[in-house]
Amino acid sequence: MGCFDTVHYQCPSCHRELEQQSKGGECGLRHFGLHTAPMNVLGGIDMEDACRFCGVPYHIRVCAVSITPMPTVPNLSNASDPRCADDYW
Repeated sequence: MGCFDTVHYQCPSCHRELEQQSKGGECGLRHFGLHTAPMNVLGGIDMEDACRFCGVPYHIRVCAVSITPMPTVPNLSNASDPRCADDYW
């Protein structure tokens, strides 16, 4: 018998509590809410399922990715760019 973690959440339609077991992460028999589970634990659950009570299908979206812009690098071939001045570096 293997170990797992459990993720608890509510059906978006009937609002009854649902749960899924995850083999992602440390699998230390821990319990998490959908909004507090670590990303590796969430990666181990089915993202598309149907409520076992009302039968309505649902999709879980994990939105924790952050994208930040890369710093700009001066165009060294453009002598008019002030960042290309000798004292910039």
